[in-house]
Amino acid sequence: VGMDAAMETSRLGRYVLRERRRLGLSQSQLADQAGLPQAAISRIERGHDSISLATARGLARGLGVALGVIGVLTEGDQDG
Repeated sequence: VGMDAAMETSRLGRYVLRERRRLGLSQSQLADQAGLPQAAISRIERGHDSISLATARGLARGLGVALGVIGVLTEGDQDG
């Protein structure tokens, strides 16, 4: 994983952590709502996991945001 990808993942992790706390959810509660293992939420929040489209969809569902929000946070500089 390149430095850009690592920075994008940590940006996503910070967002997930902030939104989960704002919603008053535990990692387990978010995992249940997202249809993901709690360990995956933990890895994402710590910036240790790149995510698949299915995981992005789950996060969007669990956080109550549009899939595009998650997409923007995981986007690299490919379109620039």
